Amino acid sequence: MLWEHEIYAGAVYSQNDLAITDDIDGDGYNDVVVGSCWGGRLIRTISGKTGQEIWTHDTHEYGEGGWVYQVDCSYDYNGDGILDVLAATGDDQYNTGPKRVYCLNGLDGTSIWETPIGGVVYSVIGVEDFTGDGQPDVVAGPSNELETIGYVYGLNGSNGNTVWSFTVAGSSVWALMQVDDITGDGVPDVVAGDFSGWIYGLDATNGAEEWNETIGPSMILRFEKLNDVNDDGYPDILVAHSGTSAKVVDGYRGDTIWSHGLVDKSWCVARSSDISGDGIDDVFVGTLYSNNYCYFLNGTDGSELYSVDFGTPVDALASIPDIVGDGSMEMVVGGRNGYVACLSGGLDALTTQPFDFSFYSGWNLLTIPFENNYTASDVAALVPGCEMLAWWNAATSSYTTFIVGVTPPGSPWDFAIAGGVGYYVKVAGDVNVTLHGIPLTSASVTLYPGWNTIGWWKETPTNASSLSSHISTCTMLAMYDAETGTYTTFIVGITPPGSPYDFTVEQGMGLFAKVTSGSIWNGEG
Repeated sequence: MLWEHEIYAGAVYSQNDLAITDDIDGDGYNDVVVGSCWGGRLIRTISGKTGQEIWTHDTHEYGEGGWVYQVDCSYDYNGDGILDVLAATGDDQYNTGPKRVYCLNGLDGTSIWETPIGGVVYSVIGVEDFTGDGQPDVVAGPSNELETIGYVYGLNGSNGNTVWSFTVAGSSVWALMQVDDITGDGVPDVVAGDFSGWIYGLDATNGAEEWNETIGPSMILRFEKLNDVNDDGYPDILVAHSGTSAKVVDGYRGDTIWSHGLVDKSWCVARSSDISGDGIDDVFVGTLYSNNYCYFLNGTDGSELYSVDFGTPVDALASIPDIVGDGSMEMVVGGRNGYVACLSGGLDALTTQPFDFSFYSGWNLLTIPFENNYTASDVAALVPGCEMLAWWNAATSSYTTFIVGVTPPGSPWDFAIAGGVGYYVKVAGDVNVTLHGIPLTSASVTLYPGWNTIGWWKETPTNASSLSSHISTCTMLAMYDAETGTYTTFIVGITPPGSPYDFTVEQGMGLFAKVTSGSIWNGEG
């Protein structure tokens, strides 16, 4: 044990009461925000290195305080460059408790704004700007005072004012998630789940219902975002709920993609990068009540890869990057009896191969030459000392950057890692990394007029002259030497093939290719 921190008379109610935030105390480590229920009724930031208290905001400032049901640290709301804290709070027995959404300064816990709602607030998340003022906004899940009617509220991130509200069928809303744009207006939208088993796709700008889907009469507890599992181009949704089946819902239309029967309640869920060998995200599930199992499920169709009788109710579950060297993510499970276990996800380890990467201090340009369903945050977790990842979006001629410790995993900036595409990775110092995976056998990359990033995923090397000749209308090909911090450019029709500028292209290299018209590159070269 590295450290422990006691919240006197309090407890952490659920997974939603823990969030990772920036390095607040300046010791070089990310810190932790905790929401407390029972007697604690507080929001507290503690040192990720030592467990010491940094600041506390006590909800007893209103009556006898209220339980804190969720904390979220996704965005900076006061413009100081530090992630701020959102908190969803409840009431006391005298109806004088907070019953509000807090937006707290991430540095010291003082209120930036507060929005009293009149009933218990069970959920809150930060979302991208939907009001058009350039400021991130907020979505919350409150109930009425009697806790018989549930709502979804859209709040202005600048001041906490209510922009819109939506009434659900159930008595409360515990599950919220921002998804990609489902309305075509360019603004990422919102999905909400209520305590009667209904899921709603909502327009983030006005709260209008775009679709709904029921998973049956159960309490929806939490959502976990999956990379696209049904190949429609949109992330999908794994649902934690009180029913006895694992369920994945389409993030664009709301349809149930698959359902897999379990021995008990699907209370704890987590996304895993591919462990089945098909290149698609897979699913971890932990059940509780009478029959307590851990499941490894195929993310494409829900088929069972493996299951383990855990022996005690599964109250916590998470996926972590590979720690045994077989290329698969692992499952960490917390049981009600205090037992914690790490279960290997390496079910298809024999089909994977090692891939060695040499990173030099600063920026490196590379591609992932094996099947994966990584996002930028996954790669960052696998590369020691990783500080940033950047993707050149040729369609918009702009970069999307994931900053470690700043960009929230799962946010729109946590971009997917595609086969055959090059990405920049910035590291703090020279480091060698071995990753494992199933070698790519195909890739399809859309090229746009101008500069594009591609990646050489094949084991057999080629050279710039050969590769450029196999890319339609290619005029230039450039590589980046991370060791020297310089580019080498092959200009088609000018650079002599076989010259020093006709550089060798090896497996794992990211490259820039300039073309005069759009086309599809399938790895020829």
